[in-house]
This record gives sequence, structure tokens and C-alpha cells, in this order.
Amino acid sequence: RRIEMDKFVMKRKSTDEGGSSTKKGKVDEYCFVVAPGASGGDCADLVEVLSGLGAVEAVKKWRGNFPSQMAANMEVLRDAARRAAAGHPSARVVLAGHSFGCRVACELVASDDEFRRGLILESYPLYGPSKPTAATDRVKTLKKLPPGPVLVVSGAKDPFLARAWLDDDAPRGIDALRGAAPSDATVLAIDAASHNVFKVPKKHDLAVRGQVRRAVQAHLAAAFAE
Repeated sequence: RRIEMDKFVMKRKSTDEGGSSTKKGKVDEYCFVVAPGASGGDCADLVEVLSGLGAVEAVKKWRGNFPSQMAANMEVLRDAARRAAAGHPSARVVLAGHSFGCRVACELVASDDEFRRGLILESYPLYGPSKPTAATDRVKTLKKLPPGPVLVVSGAKDPFLARAWLDDDAPRGIDALRGAAPSDATVLAIDAASHNVFKVPKKHDLAVRGQVRRAVQAHLAAAFAE
């Protein structure tokens, strides 16, 4: 998947840390800035779906995935969003995260409302592999988001929604995600998926892509309602 993502981005006009899927001469209503997973890949499917709804700028790599590097990652994403805004002045800039990229996007939106509208989170990794510290509590990261529509799309079988270190009475699965997400968030569960909502049996592939696309369209209409 990493190789596919790199090829997808490199085929398009790129800057130091982002690539564009804009078609020449086309004016888009939205420009999605995709924040990928920790390795910089595994979100080619998300990029492909969003490309059908607007322009796409994809962050190619992060500064690192340690807590001490989060501020630098936020700057990478902020810079990518500002380049997107400059390159697509008629478009509404929308942050769309996958896995680790969701965490970066949430931290940025929680600290700066410049690009808060329309936030999309795909496969938010709610629980890490070990019990969190104050600096790595992903539930608190979600709860810090400001009011406003947020779309959260997750696989119902995502292992990041249940961990062995959790207390017996701690919420798990999609219910845990719904409990942590803002009250005005839309949480869409993909029953056949794990930690990538598009990795489903082939017979479900088109249905899932259509389901996510429709959810994104409805979400954007609500997020940017006058």
C-alpha cells in the first residue's frame, strides 16, 4: 500500500511535503488535505474516494511519531493546508486524516481553528498498544475538538478500538469511539473493515466506497452550511 500511495502522489504536481491531484483547468469546491498514517502511506483508497469530490493534497511524510514530534507534525499539516488554500483559492480546505494522521489533524484543529471546518477522520486509532500517558491519551485528543460537524469513519473490527490493557468496564469498539467523539460528530461504522475502512472483501468494495462517499458529501453539506 505504501508503494501505491507513493506512486499516486508522485504522479501529480508536488511540493516538498505534499502532492496534488488537481486536474488542470478544473475549479473544485473542496480541496482535501490528507494526513496519512505514521509511515506516510496506507491511505491511497481514501485519496481516491476524495478525489472524486474535489482536489486532494497529500502529506507525504511526517517528522516522526513520538509525542515530542507532534508539534512539528502539526506544522507540516498546517503548511500543507495553507499551500492548498493558496493553490485553490476558490476551494474550501478540508483536513482528512487516516490513522496517525487523524491524531495530527485533531491536535491541529484543537489548537487552531484556521482549518477546523469539515474535519474527516478515517480509522482513528483510539487506543494505543500500551496504557497512555497524559501526552499520548488519544481519547482526550478527540474530546479536545471544538464544536462543529466531524465525520469519523471506522472499521467495526478495528483493533485500535479494544486493547488488553483496558479496564474491564472500559468502553470498546464503535461504542467507545462514539463516546469519545464530539457530540455533534457523525460516526460511521464499516462492519466488514478493520484498521482501514477500505480493506474489505472484494464483494463489499464498491458498496463501502459508495457509503463513505455519501457520508462525506452529507458531512460537507452540514459543515459548510451557511
